[in-house]
Amino acid sequence: MNTTEKVATSIRISRDLRNHLQIKAKQEHRSLNNYLETLLLEASDYYKRNETTLAAIREIEEHGDSLKRYNNAEELFADI
Repeated sequence: MNTTEKVATSIRISRDLRNHLQIKAKQEHRSLNNYLETLLLEASDYYKRNETTLAAIREIEEHGDSLKRYNNAEELFADI
């Protein structure tokens, strides 16, 4: 997220949806506000992805099953 000035806004959603979103945010160790802002940024394509990022996404989509996976950063760095 960038550090630009934030403005308060309100929306009306069902209690069940709010509860669901709070659970999802908690699972990611984030505030509900941060979780919602991130969802909105991604859903609205607010940040345009550059060609390098798009190429990496295509690679994962096309070859994700055959790419080597790591359980943590230590494993990754040990393999470099």
